Amino acid sequence: MLRLPKSPKIYSLGLYLVCGLFLIFSLNFLLKGLVKNLSYFESLRTNQELIKENLELKKEIFKLKSSLSSQEELIQENERLKKMLELKNRYKEELIPAQIIGKSPFSWQRTFLLDKGRDSQIKENNLVVDFAANLVGKIERVEDSVSWVRLLTDPEFKIIVNCKGLNVLLRGALYEGAKLEYVPYDFEIRVKDVINIPVSSGESLEIKVGEVSSVRSEASFLTKDVFVKPYLDFANLKEVFILKREEDVVSEGN
Repeated sequence: MLRLPKSPKIYSLGLYLVCGLFLIFSLNFLLKGLVKNLSYFESLRTNQELIKENLELKKEIFKLKSSLSSQEELIQENERLKKMLELKNRYKEELIPAQIIGKSPFSWQRTFLLDKGRDSQIKENNLVVDFAANLVGKIERVEDSVSWVRLLTDPEFKIIVNCKGLNVLLRGALYEGAKLEYVPYDFEIRVKDVINIPVSSGESLEIKVGEVSSVRSEASFLTKDVFVKPYLDFANLKEVFILKREEDVVSEGN
């Protein structure tokens, strides 16, 4: 049998080769782990950047929406003021513009505080309308620089209105709007019929109240219950007109 000579150099070379291969595999394993960790941190950094970018975009969108909302409010305010000026110039009644500066906090009471009072020649029972001549209510209390208007939906509010030629008493009904009282059972009245304030002159301002929302009647009663939905949007009301000339309208005293 042929035997290879034993040499220390051959053993050392083999040992170096084995160690080299082990070192290469170890480095390869470490490099893979390092690349994986770097990828993870890079992904984490990317996510943080995306979150930051998303927040910035949301801020920009909020700013744009706020800007658009402000512009729309200015446009709506300009439109209201324009219509108020047109209404004041069109009719002969002396209309006194007023701002709403307060509202009653009670759910069972419907009153607004206005920035005009006795100094502006405001009197109790003066009617109050919006820029489209929709009835708001009636002045209830007056001080030197302010006054209170009782809204037409308040249960204490009452006034004579006209429906299809019939003058009838209207009273506030809170969430149901207002109610026509003592309407004869045989009087023909329907949903969507228009309700307004009767005036004494053809040149006077025609004040609109609303339209019939429901009619409830029973054969055993002589009258029927008629509910009215006001034209006015009380929630967004900011400016009003006070009718200084009380004699141009027919209203019921307290």
